Amino acid sequence: MSQIEQWVEKFQGFGEQPSASRYVALFDPEGTVFGSGMEGPLKVTEMSPHMEGILSLILFLHITVARWRAQADTVFVEAHNTATIAEQKMLWDAVYCVTLREGRVIRGRRYYDRAPLLACVSPAFPALPPYDPIIDRGLDQNTSVEAQGSGISPAEFLERYGQLW
Repeated sequence: MSQIEQWVEKFQGFGEQPSASRYVALFDPEGTVFGSGMEGPLKVTEMSPHMEGILSLILFLHITVARWRAQADTVFVEAHNTATIAEQKMLWDAVYCVTLREGRVIRGRRYYDRAPLLACVSPAFPALPPYDPIIDRGLDQNTSVEAQGSGISPAEFLERYGQLW
């Protein structure tokens, strides 16, 4: 079994029974992790209290690896996460991207939509602002509908996009 496969197996173990110590064990002593909303990457010495804080807010966290791919020492893991947040059962997908050094994370990055999770923790958390398209009418009038292939003008596209937003 390769170092990458061994790491994925350890990550699966963490996902099945999350704990701060199991999380930190995935990392090289010089490793970092960064996620959306963080001011900067966390160092290994900061990870244990960070994970303890997460696990105190997100109860019954379970991470299920759906699939993974590796290129050299970089691994992308697609996962399905479940937890109870503020007494509400949640399900969200995430992608974890890690670069390994000798089988441990030297650089990690988490990608997922935080808005639904934060809304559970704090209902006062602001929602996304409405999308207000800015339309250049001069450009819109000079663009032929036939040249676009879609059959709608840029202004009409932006208006429809704004409604969907």
